[in-house]
Amino acid sequence: MGQEKEKDAVPESLILHYHLMHPGGESAPGDPNAAFFLDGLYHLHYILRHPWRGGHSFSFVHVTSPDMLHWTWQRTKLQPSFTGHGMFSGTGFLTKEGQPAIIYHGQGSGRNHIVLAQDRRLSAWERPYPVEPKTADGRDAEIHHWDPDCFLVGDTYYAISGGQNPPLLKSNDLRNWVLVVGNFLSHEPADVLIGEDISCGNFFPLGEKWMLLCISHQLGCRYYLGEWDEKSAQLIPQRHGRMNWRRAEQPIHPPAYVDFFAPESVLTPDGRRVMWAWLAGLNEEISRRTIQSLPRELSVAQDGGLLIRPLREFRVPPVRSCRPE
Repeated sequence: MGQEKEKDAVPESLILHYHLMHPGGESAPGDPNAAFFLDGLYHLHYILRHPWRGGHSFSFVHVTSPDMLHWTWQRTKLQPSFTGHGMFSGTGFLTKEGQPAIIYHGQGSGRNHIVLAQDRRLSAWERPYPVEPKTADGRDAEIHHWDPDCFLVGDTYYAISGGQNPPLLKSNDLRNWVLVVGNFLSHEPADVLIGEDISCGNFFPLGEKWMLLCISHQLGCRYYLGEWDEKSAQLIPQRHGRMNWRRAEQPIHPPAYVDFFAPESVLTPDGRRVMWAWLAGLNEEISRRTIQSLPRELSVAQDGGLLIRPLREFRVPPVRSCRPE
C-alpha cells in the first residue's frame, strides 16, 4: 500500500494550484463534460478511467464550484454500475422544461445515450436510454455514434455525433429522432485538412454568431464561427480557427501535439461563455493524469474573429494602500 502511494504521488513542484487536477493516480482520458450553472453553483464532469470487472471502464466524475476556481468533489453517480456501460464524451444541456440532461457516448454500447437528472443538484439520475435515429420514412438511420452534442433551437432539439461533417438529427421530445437530409456544415473552410473529424462537439450561440467548439483527433481543439441557417438546418462557417499548436520539442507530425483537447463550455448567469479543455500532453510525468485548462471566456471580436479572455473571477483584487489617510 505504501509503495502504491509513493508511486502515485505527484512531486510538489508539479502540483497545480489553479488548475482542476484529479487527486488520484493515472486517470486519463480526462475529457471535461456536461457543464451546468444551476442555482448558484457550477457543475462540471470529467472522464475517469478506472478498474472494472477485471479490466477497466470509464465514469463521469462530478465536481462543483461557486466560482470555477474552488472545486468540491461530489459522489460519482454516472458510472458503469448504474449506466450499464462506460461513459465517453458528450455535453450537458437543459430541456425545454429546464431539466438538466446529458447526451454522451456509451462506451462499448455502439450507441449515444441521453440521461436526465432527477434534481438540480445532479445527485440522482434517471436510467439512460439510447438515441435511435430514424430516416424520414421510418427506417433505422445509419450514422456514426460517438462524441455527441445536443442543442435546442426554438422548440426543436438537434443533435450531432462525431465524424467528418456529421449529419444532423432532430427531435421534438428527446425520444424520437429523425435524420435531417444534408450535413451539419454547409461547407468546410479551406484551412480544414482533409480527413479532420468533428469530435467532442459543443454548439451554441455566441454574440450574433453561432460557434461549434470541437476537436479533430489529429490536431486538437478548434472551432467554427458562422451563421445558423434555420431553413436548411445547417451551420454556414465564416471563420475556422485552432486552439492547439505544436511546441518546439514535439514531433512535426500529428497527433503528437494535441495538448489542448476535448473542450466543453458553460453559459454563466451574466451571459459569458466559458470553456475548459483537457491538458492532454501538459507534462510527461503527469500526462496520464486528468488536468483541466484554466477556464477562459469566449466572445466575438469587432472584426468577427474569436476573442479569448482570462476568466473574470481569476482577477487579482487591487492592493490597498496601508498609508494612513
